[in-house]
Amino acid sequence: MSTINTYTAWCQEAGGTGTIWISSFDRPPGETLESLRLLAIEKCAVDWDWSDRKEDIHCLGIARGEIDLIFWEDIDEEGGPMGGLKSMEDVL
Repeated sequence: MSTINTYTAWCQEAGGTGTIWISSFDRPPGETLESLRLLAIEKCAVDWDWSDRKEDIHCLGIARGEIDLIFWEDIDEEGGPMGGLKSMEDVL
């Protein structure tokens, strides 16, 4: 069993469109990879108010620890950047 007490997960709409949800959560008792994946989907569904659409959420990944992202640039529906980091001073 891991001694890490926090995990960070990434989820997205199962069709590969829409925003990407990123959030950290506490280690559940009796963790397994499958329990972490299901917990990530559950937490994403709550945040998105998709409790009746959990099957439409895909867990992209899970990392040990709480991640401090300093840059993320999503793409818009046409495939171009939506904007990004304003300045390195904002994060460093």
